[in-house]
Amino acid sequence: ERAMQLSSNLPERERWWIEANHYVLVEDPAKSIDSAHRNVIYHPDEPRFLRFYAQVLSRNGASEEAIGQIRKAMDLAPQSELFADVLIETLCEAGKFEEALQEFERARSGGNRNMWLETGHALALLGLERYEEAIQWCELIPPPGHPGMHVQGAKVLAGDVDSAIAGLQQEAARSRVENHEVDEH
Repeated sequence: ERAMQLSSNLPERERWWIEANHYVLVEDPAKSIDSAHRNVIYHPDEPRFLRFYAQVLSRNGASEEAIGQIRKAMDLAPQSELFADVLIETLCEAGKFEEALQEFERARSGGNRNMWLETGHALALLGLERYEEAIQWCELIPPPGHPGMHVQGAKVLAGDVDSAIAGLQQEAARSRVENHEVDEH
């Protein structure tokens, strides 16, 4: 809130960046899309703003439009490993699971070591109903991506509900212990 108050004194290009992040945090879809779009208007050749805009669009149901934005970001920064994961997850959001899987394979074969690629890869496998493979890849999702929750979700989709329930109970117990340990510090 304080950043929002102070942002009114900033030039528009900086203000829209702060506002876009604020509206994402408070989950205001219309304002987050508008502010993220304004960032792209002010910084049309900045791949980070295109990436952010794509993420905001995708999270708010405009995955098809987001695909174009993230591809523009990748064209502007072809050597960056930081955009392929967003493209893969956005393709999954758009229901283009086969294309997402191809993009994952292209990124990995091109040497991209971004650990967040695993999330999109697992989502693509889930969308293609390749549940057993998805479970294995879900286990590789790095924290704080909640790999346990992804694994249990994949197990439910695979029809292994009992194992998923047991896994969720273990996750809940582990969370309680971790939260208790944090409270004691």
